[in-house]
This record gives sequence, C-alpha cells and structure tokens, in this order.
Amino acid sequence: MSELISMTLLLALLIIVFFLIWYFKHRAKSKEKLLLIEKGIEDKELNLIKDKKVDFQWLRIGIVITGIALGSIFVTLLMNSPTNLPLNNHFDVKFNFSVILLFAGISMIIANFVGSPKK
Repeated sequence: MSELISMTLLLALLIIVFFLIWYFKHRAKSKEKLLLIEKGIEDKELNLIKDKKVDFQWLRIGIVITGIALGSIFVTLLMNSPTNLPLNNHFDVKFNFSVILLFAGISMIIANFVGSPKK
C-alpha cells in the first residue's frame, strides 16, 4: 500500500512540475508581447509568431507515454510470471522503476528520431 501512495505522489508531483513549466513559459511570452506592444512594435515585424505548425508535437509525447506503458506492462508480466526465475521473488521498487525508466528513455530516443526533420 505504501508503494501505491508513493507512486501516486510521484505522479502528482510530475503533473505539477509540467504545469508549472507550461505556466511560466506562457507567462514569459505574454510579458514579452506586452512589452513589444508598449514600445509600438508588432509581433509580426519581429517574426516572433511562427506561421509553422505548433511546436508542441503530440507524436513525440505519444511515443514516450507508450514507452512508459510498455515498461509498466513488462514489469507486471515479470512479477506475475509463473516461472521460477531467481529474481521473481525479489522484485523491488527500484528495479520496477528502473525498467520503466529504461523503456521511457528508449522511447524518448525513438521520439527524437521520429520528430527530427529529414534532410
């Protein structure tokens, strides 16, 4: 039960961190636009507003989330396997978390290659 509470707290902390990152980035852009408006300079003159697609790419995030989910499924399958693996009875939170992070890291590498522009 203690592991469930710690994982829930970790997830809540990650959500809060991502929200704060978004919030401060959005606030900084708003302040910059207000300063430019006060000076009489338009955003389009400085080419601050990009006419491209949105930088926030859902494909990369989807790949990372899929990698984390696959890592979680892999850990669950290892823990519940009927075989007599020597590690089967000795799984701990560190091992579970490291396998999930391994899958997340691999998915981030794949997302980097998928999202990079082709030359």
